[in-house]
Amino acid sequence: MSDDDDLDSGPDPARYAARHPEAAHDDDHAVVHAVGIGPGNQEFLTPRGERAIAEADVVVGFETVVEFVVGLTDADLLTCGYRDESETLAAFAERVEAGETGTAVLMGDPNHSGFQFLGKVERAVDAPVRVVPGISSLQVAASRARTPMEDTEFVTLHKRGDLDPDVRRLREAVGDRHLLVLPRPST
Repeated sequence: MSDDDDLDSGPDPARYAARHPEAAHDDDHAVVHAVGIGPGNQEFLTPRGERAIAEADVVVGFETVVEFVVGLTDADLLTCGYRDESETLAAFAERVEAGETGTAVLMGDPNHSGFQFLGKVERAVDAPVRVVPGISSLQVAASRARTPMEDTEFVTLHKRGDLDPDVRRLREAVGDRHLLVLPRPST
């Protein structure tokens, strides 16, 4: 895996995750799950996601995300930040390769803010990864604003790398559509 702190040093992990559809496989026998845990509230975790976390031998994710699932599993918890995520994901991959069941936890929904981390997990492990979506802050925001998703322009800035194309999309949609924006987190 390339140095993930420098997105220019290798393929964008989000593009890697989006390179092809998930292969069909039996959920009960998937080796690795990528679970969206919701916007910081266990009530937004789906039962399927909770089961994947509870049944894992090893759970990996950013420290702030893993904190939300500590009480849901007896698994070994591997936490990381941007500086040590490559090493942590390599340790996770070794455990999975040795036959342990692994679950990666991602804030919100793996298809939004967690997409880059999903790509990094997929690059690290030599196993199928089953995405278990969660209730995202995007869904919560749309529900609270009473805005149908099909009437919105959605842009996530909650990622690393060049945001200029996303900001352009927002500017172009102003006045035409409802805007739902996931802001860039403080780093």
